[in-house]
Amino acid sequence: MASKMLVAVGVVIVIIAAAASFILTQQPQAPVIPQEGLKATLVLALNPRGDINLTAASKALSSEGIAADKQGRLYLADRITAGEVYMVDPKDPKLVTVAKIPRMEAISRDGRKSMVIPNVLGMTFDKQGSLYIAVGGLPGQDPAKPVGFILKVPADKLSATNPGEAEVWASGVPGANGIAFDKNGNLYVSNFGGGTIYMVPSTGGEGKVIAEKLVSPNGLAFDRNGILYAANTRNGSIWRIELNPDGSVKTTSEYVKDPKLIGCDGLQIDSAGNIWVVANARNALVAVTPDKNVIDVAKNDNNGPLEAPASLVIVGKTVYAVNADFELTPAAFDRTSKEPGNSPRLAGAGPSIVKVEIGIEGLPVPIP
Repeated sequence: MASKMLVAVGVVIVIIAAAASFILTQQPQAPVIPQEGLKATLVLALNPRGDINLTAASKALSSEGIAADKQGRLYLADRITAGEVYMVDPKDPKLVTVAKIPRMEAISRDGRKSMVIPNVLGMTFDKQGSLYIAVGGLPGQDPAKPVGFILKVPADKLSATNPGEAEVWASGVPGANGIAFDKNGNLYVSNFGGGTIYMVPSTGGEGKVIAEKLVSPNGLAFDRNGILYAANTRNGSIWRIELNPDGSVKTTSEYVKDPKLIGCDGLQIDSAGNIWVVANARNALVAVTPDKNVIDVAKNDNNGPLEAPASLVIVGKTVYAVNADFELTPAAFDRTSKEPGNSPRLAGAGPSIVKVEIGIEGLPVPIP
């Protein structure tokens, strides 16, 4: 009898220990404060000729979106002309074509039709490993009749040996820019120019407006509690959006506003609850702590390597950012600002991928 009791006690202890371990692993990481004054380093200049000393005026690629798969490989696309989706392995950084972007019909103001390669912006993966790309508009389209799409490249069509073609997964999202999936597979899409956020159901199809009057929503990201955060580029703020179970908006509020966030663009969240933003006009990587302390983690002048960074992704404890190298200054968003911005005519790598070792694990994207 005694031995049976000991076995029973032992089983209970094991169960309690396992439960405690599970609970601990589900808790957010203890607060970790991002460091100020870290350095960004160049990973790859986005130029097929391999010339490092380029500016946006040259024939380098120009990309605004970046995403990472479960293996830590990076994905991006030329935002204007190439019509290709590229994969970059940070361990052996070079452009590898893995998918194609189809030509789409654009209708000009005078009614003329033409087939064009769309402007591609935000990018992200779903839980199944398929890649999604925001198309904010079409070159030459009638500006009074803007269109917007979400393209999908199924996981089995991302191939270096046989690149598949992206397909239209959702429409009705004019100005589509930043994109982020919630835990249920619904996709949220920002419209920078229209001040709106759309929601596309997990099955795709037509997007619907769920939030309005957000100034200029750009990068989007979810925290582990299902709260959606949006970077508002023009007024240097981040908005907090609480959602209902059906995906509609419950509340919206300005979470933080700070001069360091002027030009805030792509946005991600780490496991400690810090929000990471690239401030394109300031050539900066900025972090916002859970207590709303805003920190310039990495910043530089026009010599780079941060040159109007437009989007970022966290892989392990490393931030990878893609530089669009726009002509841009903080004064474009805040006339009182005297801070110099970015000029593609000055020295630097031009459009490129850079990295910053932040020492904090990023949250999975999308959050499981």
